[in-house]
Amino acid sequence: MFALSSDKRFQTFRTATNHHLNHMKKILGVIASLLVAASVHANTYSDNNPADVLLYSGNPSYTGQFTLAGYNPAAETITSAFAQFTFGGVALDSFTVTMGSDSISHGSFFGVLTVGTATALNAWGILDSTGVLSYTVALTANSPWESLLLMNANLTAETASRSVPDAGATAILLGLGVIGILGAKRRFASVA
Repeated sequence: MFALSSDKRFQTFRTATNHHLNHMKKILGVIASLLVAASVHANTYSDNNPADVLLYSGNPSYTGQFTLAGYNPAAETITSAFAQFTFGGVALDSFTVTMGSDSISHGSFFGVLTVGTATALNAWGILDSTGVLSYTVALTANSPWESLLLMNANLTAETASRSVPDAGATAILLGLGVIGILGAKRRFASVA
């Protein structure tokens, strides 16, 4: 009968074990990549509010709401956003004021429109836990305009999913790890 020396037996075992471990690493790598790719996604939400509100000394401010339908603050975080307010007036061409991500922070924003040296408009907003952003636009007392028509308000927000793995992915990875450990243990026990 043909017998292997103990050195040869160990080398054969080590080669077979490395071969199986390499296959296990490849399989786990593919599964982990699929799980990560499936859990990372970005969404874009927008809301358009045709306001048509005249701002003047008797009604200097307007409060409205943007609703980001489908936005889930528990699963998503806002990565960038911008709000646009379109104004017009008597003998005044319409103009748009855009507030970008640099002025929108943690779901809140505050902005000022200055004409010359006078602050003409203030705008601010706060995003609540349900995805509703309440905003206020106010004509200031030292505005160069007696009245101003807020024609439209628009919000666009981009989100990314929070990087917390779901329970299913965690269970699968834990199960694969246990199977790998049991397989290695069985392999070591059969050689010894």
